Amino acid sequence: SWTVVNLTNPFCMLSGLQQNTSYMARVRTFCEEGLASPYYSLSFKTSCVSGGPLVTIGDNSTYGTDVFPTNICYNYSYNQQIYLASEIGGAREISEIDLQCFNQTTRVRDMEVYLGHTDKQYFSNNADWIPYTELQLVYSGEITFNDTHEGYWLPIVLDSSFAYNGSDNLVIVFRDNSGWWQCDGQRFYTHPSSGSRTLYAYRDG
Repeated sequence: SWTVVNLTNPFCMLSGLQQNTSYMARVRTFCEEGLASPYYSLSFKTSCVSGGPLVTIGDNSTYGTDVFPTNICYNYSYNQQIYLASEIGGAREISEIDLQCFNQTTRVRDMEVYLGHTDKQYFSNNADWIPYTELQLVYSGEITFNDTHEGYWLPIVLDSSFAYNGSDNLVIVFRDNSGWWQCDGQRFYTHPSSGSRTLYAYRDG
């Protein structure tokens, strides 16, 4: 069944949703003339936060990177990012990763997401990759980067949760297997860190 909500502002907070449940939302505009636009439909699945409260890392102090988590100006890209145990605040089940971004054009990328534990606090050089064998695949499929307003949080609900132990540092890996490029206005928020905590590579062909 559908719940109808009439809005006069561009934001709506949905409440009463169940964990790990699929939903569909439909939006349309009612014009002054009484005419209604076609529905815009959006499907999504809620995550489960039983492993602990949501954790936000960073303070929105830097804006403008288009290199990670993916560089859509190239056919393929790969990056690893280290987050310190002190930033995460204890052991928990990680079932969702959200990215704060601003996209001027909607695009869909074929991506994989991996998580892993590491004792590294930063990468010592541009070849200091964390071995692939130490990573766990937690998501594989399409990620839609929607045409959004500045500061939008893009949720990625993982296919399988990751049991973070709370003592090691965490590495998050994004692998873009799309095989095509579309270079137009993608930006992600970042924040300053001590040392080099991101490695990235990208290529065509």
